[in-house]
Amino acid sequence: MDKEYLGTGRPYYNAVCLILCSACGAGLLSKAPGTWGTLVGVIIHVFIATFASNDVYKPLLFLVFLFFFIFGYLLVPWAKRYWQEEDPKHFVLDEVAGYLFVPVMLPSPDNLWFVVLSSFLLFRVFDITKTPPARYIDKNMKGGFGIFADDVVSGFYTAVCIRVVMMLELL
Repeated sequence: MDKEYLGTGRPYYNAVCLILCSACGAGLLSKAPGTWGTLVGVIIHVFIATFASNDVYKPLLFLVFLFFFIFGYLLVPWAKRYWQEEDPKHFVLDEVAGYLFVPVMLPSPDNLWFVVLSSFLLFRVFDITKTPPARYIDKNMKGGFGIFADDVVSGFYTAVCIRVVMMLELL
């Protein structure tokens, strides 16, 4: 299949989809595209935490997470055709959404940088190791939902770990 057209008949369609699916090119970097995609989520999180008031911080984070989840889900068929893979490694909107799920699950942080750094590191560990049920989801659920669900599970595990640290006042 010719990657240039993919049957769209519209100029620049694939270029726009490629930029969107790779989170503005972050997923196209040759080494660790998932890590670069997660960093896009980190940047969005820090931006919202820095500029949003406390009243809108959580709802805005949730809406942005939901946007990336739904928007990414809708782009999965294009990405699968373009890269000719069931779960394309350069498609990183699932990492962006998975990371953003972490601060959605946490209280507004007193120490933003602890939350950002620990969320980033733990999310990458959980996402790479595919801790069950993420491994089952990754292997058995096909399509957009499966691509995103394992990252949301990794985000959930990350949030639980950080909440435990916060509750035990270990930071």
